[in-house]
Amino acid sequence: MRSSQAQQEYLYHERFGEPARLRVSKPPRTALVICLGIIAPTCAVAVEWHWGLYAEFFLKVVHPLSLACFAWLVPLANAIILWSVRTGAVDRPLIFRLAGLAVAISSIYTLAFLPLLPIAVLAIAYYGIGLAGFIPAATLLIAIWLERHLVAIYPTAKRFTRQGILLALPVFLVASLPALVVPIGLRLFQSERHRAAGVALLRAAADRRDLLHYGCGQWTSIGGIWLEPLELIAPISERSAREAYNTVTGRSFEEDGKSAKCAESGGNVYPPRN
Repeated sequence: MRSSQAQQEYLYHERFGEPARLRVSKPPRTALVICLGIIAPTCAVAVEWHWGLYAEFFLKVVHPLSLACFAWLVPLANAIILWSVRTGAVDRPLIFRLAGLAVAISSIYTLAFLPLLPIAVLAIAYYGIGLAGFIPAATLLIAIWLERHLVAIYPTAKRFTRQGILLALPVFLVASLPALVVPIGLRLFQSERHRAAGVALLRAAADRRDLLHYGCGQWTSIGGIWLEPLELIAPISERSAREAYNTVTGRSFEEDGKSAKCAESGGNVYPPRN
């Protein structure tokens, strides 16, 4: 009877035609992976989805729900990889691709939260809060640790982890589609020829709060990054966004804007800048 480790080496050699190196890399510490790679990101996404703490003053990073599911892929992938490492069922391309996918998604959210890290440090120093801003970076380190461990013991894994990294972009695009409704609808609304189509799209699928934020000149969701190059060619006018808000919702932007982030100290909504 072969030992568990010898069995893994044999199966890997049979599948890929080259020897595994199971003794080269020690497996990641289970407690760290569970705490920082699974529990912390799962809870962080759930809290942000429910309360929108960062969305209030920074950016919608897990809204709409499709982006929350996109972020939840990371702890799910980490859990599957950890289980596979512990049970010896890691000689599968799917596991390697999941490792690359987790690294890529964690990188996207780490870059998104990068501007907040100095604020998070100050918040920890003065108020004892702000650790949530470091969760994407901590999760990225865990994902890299798992990916490096797989590559260290399975030479073929590198090819599949790269595929997982590349896969993250189309998955991110699909998850971002609901977040693109408002900027696309507003650009259609700005065109006299396509205004009716813009109104129909916004009425069918737009979030009123997103329209309100665009009227204040605010970028609302991380998913909108796909349309940022269009800002150089066809920027969304605040004046047009406010007009669209009035037309689509039947409400007054001047009244609703007072409770948004585009009110001056006196409580009046500032004039549109473009």
